[in-house]
Amino acid sequence: MPRFIFTLQAQKIFDKLEPLIQDRIEQKFGDLTKSYISPATIKPVPTLKGATHRMRIGSYRLILQQKNKCTFWVIDLGHRRDIYR
Repeated sequence: MPRFIFTLQAQKIFDKLEPLIQDRIEQKFGDLTKSYISPATIKPVPTLKGATHRMRIGSYRLILQQKNKCTFWVIDLGHRRDIYR
């Protein structure tokens, strides 16, 4: 089962999001910890420095760094139009 840990910076951004968006992200984490992660859910990102994967949740993207086989750190998150800038 995968585990998702927020960095301090990512936690601050998460806390500022609307409650509806927070709930969607938490629900997605819950769904992923109960089942197999499909390759369409978490994709590798070779071009972002410090990041290994990204995850799509609606219009939001989470930038992840894989620490081991089952642990991902959420290092950044935001709306898709802003996150890759």
